[in-house]
Amino acid sequence: MRRRQMAGSAHRRPRVGSWAAVAVALLALAGPWVAPYPPEQQEDVAGARLLPPLTRADALAVGPHRSIIVTDLRKTADGWEFDRGGQRQALPAADLVEEPSPRFYLLGTDSLGRDLLSRLLHGIRHSVGLAALCVALALVVGVGVGATAGLAGGLPDEILMRGVEVLMSIPRLFLVLACAAL
Repeated sequence: MRRRQMAGSAHRRPRVGSWAAVAVALLALAGPWVAPYPPEQQEDVAGARLLPPLTRADALAVGPHRSIIVTDLRKTADGWEFDRGGQRQALPAADLVEEPSPRFYLLGTDSLGRDLLSRLLHGIRHSVGLAALCVALALVVGVGVGATAGLAGGLPDEILMRGVEVLMSIPRLFLVLACAAL
């Protein structure tokens, strides 16, 4: 392989990582607007509980503020027939308040019937925000310590550098475990 080819392939990897970071940042910013359902919306637990990914379901409004989540919905002569929580059930057409509304759960649902994609899109915002805050804090502390050591020189520089070396000597695994214990 020639040098030029090797250099080209080495430069492609950071581009992919950069695009992935941009995609995560955009999802963090746009998450609440592109999420299909509110993250705390708890659906009918009996029908929407632990649905697998790529599940198409329907919401049947059976009261003014009550709906049930069903799968495999079929219209019959006298109403609707569906699967709810692994059991086949029927519902007369007169019991419906409005027409069934389709639902699609791309990543499935949790044990309380909440959409996992919506929860993920809302949660990524908090994770990326916290990571950005940590990076900003590390930048401020690092620039402050470095500027103080560089401008003061002499004894303050030696003290700060020995302190940084002590912090760098702590194994990261133990540091992570200690932080997690707090």
